[in-house]
Amino acid sequence: FSFTTNNNNNNTIIMIDKNTNPGGHWNHAYDFIRLHQPACYYGVASEKLENFSSSSKKKSHLSSKQEILDYYQMIMDKMIRTGRVQHYGNCTYIGRREEEDNDNDGDMVIIRKEGEKKGEE
Repeated sequence: FSFTTNNNNNNTIIMIDKNTNPGGHWNHAYDFIRLHQPACYYGVASEKLENFSSSSKKKSHLSSKQEILDYYQMIMDKMIRTGRVQHYGNCTYIGRREEEDNDNDGDMVIIRKEGEKKGEE
């Protein structure tokens, strides 16, 4: 979703993730886990996973956990390079507050780095 949104307009996207790296539940999967469907049916529309995978070019290839994590890191890096995406890994969304500062639009997103105590954000 974010990849498509970022490629089709000038939105700015803030990605706040409790995981340090992109990949969602794949970060917590056992190392032996593989996709249960061919890689050609998985991933974002403009970046095919089966073309990214270095171990096999077969359409029936079931990507490994590490291939999927590397793929999602490549996608995030590509989005960040646009200058319109910010990734805050190992963080939690706390809320919003208005700022009196004239340098911004009046809103500020509050995030907390994992391990910080309340009030340190």
